[in-house]
Amino acid sequence: MSASIPNRIHNTPSQLDLDITALVADFPYDYGRWLRTAANNRTPLIEIPAQNIGKQIAIIGSGAAGMIAAYECMRAGFEPIIFEASGRIGGRMHAEEKSTGGFAELGCMRFPLSCKPVFHYFDKVGAAYAPFPNPGTSAAPGTVVDYKGTQQYYDVNNSNYPIPTEYKELEAKWDLLLAGNPIRMEEMTALLASVATATNAELANIQQQIKDIWNNLVGASTVSESDSWDNLSFHQALINNGWSFDDIELFGQVGFGSGGWNTDFVNCFLEILRVEYTYMDSDHQLIYNGTTFLPQSLWDKSPNDLGDAVNAGVDGSQSLSDINNKFWTAQGIPSNDMLFNEVQAITSVATEPNQAFQLVYLNTADATQTLRGFQFLDVIYTPHVRTLQMMRAKNVEANYQSMQGLFSEDLWEAIEYTHYMGSSKTFIQVSSDFWNNINSDGTHPFSVTLSDRLTRGTYVFAYDNEVNDPYGYGICTSYTWNDDSLKFVPFDVSERVTQTLNVLQDIYPRVNFTGVSVGTPTGITWESETYYIGAFKNNLPGQYRYQRALFTQFMDDSTRLVLAGDDISFTAGWLEGAITTALNAVNKIAVQNGGYTNGYSGPVDQFDALQPIER
Repeated sequence: MSASIPNRIHNTPSQLDLDITALVADFPYDYGRWLRTAANNRTPLIEIPAQNIGKQIAIIGSGAAGMIAAYECMRAGFEPIIFEASGRIGGRMHAEEKSTGGFAELGCMRFPLSCKPVFHYFDKVGAAYAPFPNPGTSAAPGTVVDYKGTQQYYDVNNSNYPIPTEYKELEAKWDLLLAGNPIRMEEMTALLASVATATNAELANIQQQIKDIWNNLVGASTVSESDSWDNLSFHQALINNGWSFDDIELFGQVGFGSGGWNTDFVNCFLEILRVEYTYMDSDHQLIYNGTTFLPQSLWDKSPNDLGDAVNAGVDGSQSLSDINNKFWTAQGIPSNDMLFNEVQAITSVATEPNQAFQLVYLNTADATQTLRGFQFLDVIYTPHVRTLQMMRAKNVEANYQSMQGLFSEDLWEAIEYTHYMGSSKTFIQVSSDFWNNINSDGTHPFSVTLSDRLTRGTYVFAYDNEVNDPYGYGICTSYTWNDDSLKFVPFDVSERVTQTLNVLQDIYPRVNFTGVSVGTPTGITWESETYYIGAFKNNLPGQYRYQRALFTQFMDDSTRLVLAGDDISFTAGWLEGAITTALNAVNKIAVQNGGYTNGYSGPVDQFDALQPIER
């Protein structure tokens, strides 16, 4: 899920010819280097002893974190058994393929090039991608800002329609805030640009410099609360730097690309800085195959199919689908090669006297809807962690106490207070990319749009790549967050389309939206989706301690249940966080079973040197 962070228009890595590696300052481990080293050496990421080949581990959730963890564990020789509640694969990688061509990307939809692990896996499965049409970028057919009843049009591809002066002044003001002490954006950029070509010894020095800058912002336990930027909201940070109400209001509306920022103003300023530092706000890509292509490929394809090495004694021709079909058939629940069609939500994850985990699930194949359970010594849990808290609350006393023992009280508090952002999207399919036409005055008839009205962010999509047959064209009439997302909850998709098109019709009176619409519209509100609770995590001020507790859980040697997923990461809302925490879990599972990483020391090995500072 792309977080509500604008895409930087100027001085992006691609424009500056910089190869930025998005090392997250809290824990600047180079996951991309680990993946590349293993691939270059023709080895899997992890090695396990021969006696553990074929050992079953449980993977809860089939989103990006679950599928990547399962795939890498399979290459090592484990048999990952995947439990999925929703009946579909992918989690918030949710591309609904349309009969008229193309996709409605209901979850994450844009991916920054600085995220090396993300494109390691997209490239592995053969995904095709191109620049995402964010506002203010060359991939957009112009940009319209609808603000306080007036519209401003600009087009970075047409010098006759420059970016409005007031937007440039705001952008300069924002860059000035980032440039000064203690943020030191320019220094951080130079460090991240040097990662790709650094030796391992040089990388260690770079990582320490990154941590020095970041730790000064976060503040150690000896630093007073008033001096820690962990306690600053985004809004307060702007106020502290002399921004006026008018500046903040306009900035909240237009941002500098992918959307306005005002739904983020309540969140901790550190959340914004993580994205700015790593250039996750820049050079976004659209996946022509649809985002579900990645988890689906990892499910369907074997390591042999994808050209990946496996450990000695491992059958590289088996896919995750093969392993799971075999498992469920042995349980008397044939899957008929349908994904998880007999298994619904895990209802509890309880510890047993033998230290195994009892996973209880609802067997819908049984007319009596009975509960069944299986025991696993190793579990990777990837859904939103708040679902664990809800699971614990609804269990009977014995199971409640058993689940209570899964984590420390401090970690349960971190789970309880995880702050999720809501998000709603509405899509229509259209018959052509009419927005690429040119009016007599040189403008486009329809553009990517930022509005202070119901629609908020409006995007256009042209799946006119050879990947898609038939070609497809679509409009995300509205992409909103938080309070704006909640406005859509009372309405079905049909009403959402009517309301959003009414707004767009007022902005673009010459467009016949009824005439160009085809197929069936689609919409989603993630806070209303069962099993999700919201779209993505975004910490409030003062919640760094909670995030540190969640992220570092993979280093807890007292349990063989490992948390992963984007809300466990420091960069939730981005695929990068889901993948990197999945790789943490893979490393931990290997170590718990006498294994180790191949080629490059893993996050477990480097944890002591790179661990997040304590508050």
